[in-house]
Amino acid sequence: MQRIRIAVVQMESEIGDVDANLEKMVRFVDEASEQGCALVCFPEACLTGYSASRPQIAISSDCPRVRAIEELAAENAVAISFGFVEDGGAEHPFVKHMVASPSETLAYRKTHLGSYEDGAFSAGDELPVATISGVGMGIQLCWESHIPQISATLRAKGAELVIAPFASGIGGERRLESWERFLPARASDNGVYLAACNALGYREGGQRKGGGIAIYDPYGKLIASHSSSCDHMLMAEIGPDLPRDHPDEGMGRMSYFDRIRPELYEL
Repeated sequence: MQRIRIAVVQMESEIGDVDANLEKMVRFVDEASEQGCALVCFPEACLTGYSASRPQIAISSDCPRVRAIEELAAENAVAISFGFVEDGGAEHPFVKHMVASPSETLAYRKTHLGSYEDGAFSAGDELPVATISGVGMGIQLCWESHIPQISATLRAKGAELVIAPFASGIGGERRLESWERFLPARASDNGVYLAACNALGYREGGQRKGGGIAIYDPYGKLIASHSSSCDHMLMAEIGPDLPRDHPDEGMGRMSYFDRIRPELYEL
């Protein structure tokens, strides 16, 4: 794995105000690029804002604002991980997340929908992995991070970093405590780095919700975290060390994934 510097963002998106959200994202990307970051990770549906009850906010993947982010990635020589509610021509919109970079684009439609998302969104049917900035990347959106088979499949396809963007109302220290129950396992079971970030927003009455950033190493150890009620960007270096690089160095550095026996695990 190549060693890279990443920037992970928690931010508030105005639902349906793509221009305002894009303007905010540009500022973060410019700062991350100046600090030598190869990748900037934004929360789930950051471009449109996340809403399961307002399908009219959906935009096309050919939308000029999406193209503007791809151009921004090329201009700054940085990969940008971002999401939006997508009008993909199905009965319902998709929750889409992309990693745009100067060399390659990774596009993912949320494959596993929560109970409140059923009937509001269509589900994707692929778990893609792409090599961007020299690192194999895959995407696991929000509550999908509770499903071990997703991250295991991404690892089997070559992922070295799993990006986990959220749009969850649980924020602050509660968000970080919740993540500690399952995100370290997704990282350590598969020997991958994992970067999670959560959107910010408001409940009725003006109470702020959401937020949270956490980055884990491939042994499940926390590299860096942040929790607050304000837009924030956290930077950290990841790589190049992976458990798969040390097959004979004992239990403490074992690549658990490389010892699985899929023939035993039929559900």
